[in-house]
Amino acid sequence: MARALRALGDLWDTVFNPLSPKALHVTPKQYNLIVKMMGTLHLSRSDVRGFAKIFNQIDVDTSGEISMMEFLNFFKMEKTEFNQRTFRVMDIDGSGKVDLFEFISSIYNYCTFDHVGLVRYAFELYDEDKSGTLELFEVIELVKYI
Repeated sequence: MARALRALGDLWDTVFNPLSPKALHVTPKQYNLIVKMMGTLHLSRSDVRGFAKIFNQIDVDTSGEISMMEFLNFFKMEKTEFNQRTFRVMDIDGSGKVDLFEFISSIYNYCTFDHVGLVRYAFELYDEDKSGTLELFEVIELVKYI
């Protein structure tokens, strides 16, 4: 019965709330990336809508991209080195802003980390040259931050 209700809900969603570039406020190219990601990560339309809703709350200037200040302000965080590095990791294309695709993929990744994944993430924030080891200058930066 539950399966049938979910299928009916999915059908309702598809007909009356279709995902589209216009509905998500993204370009067709970004939309195609999001649809591909949905298949890879097994995200539903309602998952994507939920991410988009939060994204739009953060994007106060409605530019379609989240700036670092919008991100920090929304989560009431200070502009620390750790938070800035975290934002730069979310900014996959290095544009200085995070679009909906980058936002969904980053939040999904963070939410699925286990303990080892979180430790690896923190390590990689300071492994600037991506060598797999922390050089002396990287350790100094980490110690300064702490």
